Amino acid sequence: MEENLTQTPPTEAPEQAERPARLVVVLTALAATIAAWVCTAFNARIAVVVSLVAVILSIIGLRSGRRGLRILSTTTLIASATLLLVVAAFIVAVMLTI
Repeated sequence: MEENLTQTPPTEAPEQAERPARLVVVLTALAATIAAWVCTAFNARIAVVVSLVAVILSIIGLRSGRRGLRILSTTTLIASATLLLVVAAFIVAVMLTI
């Protein structure tokens, strides 16, 4: 029997290249969540936009292969979604009473 040596074995390079990208996404989501909470004191509408960006980045970060990054991404998702919901409800309530 002859072995087929023309095919190269699969490498783990794509998986290794994906990890730093997920780390950047999760850390950006964390920074956006903190920025949204800080923006709440100054401008509520900017806080809603930044919080929405943080929610999207947190959802993308949930696909990370590392458990710690998934936990951090879940935490940022909860924090930014809570802020988004509360501030958006406040803005809607104020607009309806005018």
